[in-house]
Amino acid sequence: MKSLIQSNKKRARSGYTLLELTFSIAFFSAIVLTAVAGFIGIFNAYNRAQGLTRTQFQVRTAMDSIVGDLRNTQSITEYPKADSSTSPAKTDPLAADTRNFFCLNGEGFSRGYASLYIASTNHYHLVRMPNCTTITGYELLIGPDVWFNTVTDSGNRDPLITGVNAPLQITQVGSNATPAVWSVRVSGHRGLRIPGATDQASLSDPLSAETVLETIVTTRK
Repeated sequence: MKSLIQSNKKRARSGYTLLELTFSIAFFSAIVLTAVAGFIGIFNAYNRAQGLTRTQFQVRTAMDSIVGDLRNTQSITEYPKADSSTSPAKTDPLAADTRNFFCLNGEGFSRGYASLYIASTNHYHLVRMPNCTTITGYELLIGPDVWFNTVTDSGNRDPLITGVNAPLQITQVGSNATPAVWSVRVSGHRGLRIPGATDQASLSDPLSAETVLETIVTTRK
């Protein structure tokens, strides 16, 4: 009987105290939290890299398209909107949803570029039209997961940034140059931080990505 009681006491002493259990749980919890934080960091870095890859690809594709068309362009007309009174595409159903409409013209050649607002994304995207008289049937060059620089306006339609930070800029270098020389700037971005928006310099958005390309193009003729 005495030996049985001693054996039971030994088994009782072999367990963990409350303090030991508390430290063990805290230690393993710290390991799990560190592992989760590391996974989230890796996941965010991967998503950021993927976003940057997408913006770079789409902006480069857009630039290649514009450069190819500019080589056949002898004159460019820019309209604030495609539904402007003098715009050749003013009657198109999508005209009111455009900004910075560029009409490129050459010998037997006409091509349109514009920032088109797409309701499903609540952003503007760069589109290319087969001519300057219609927007319907456009080719989406930047979008839908990459967009032009826009400033959110209380959840309503985003106004497009203009001026030196406009997402699409095409200007002639030397008005009397022959052949014509064009300066081109194209930008695109993902995420909340918007390039060119001075009030968003301090905005924290670890998944944002942006790409800006500039080049000079000379007309073939």
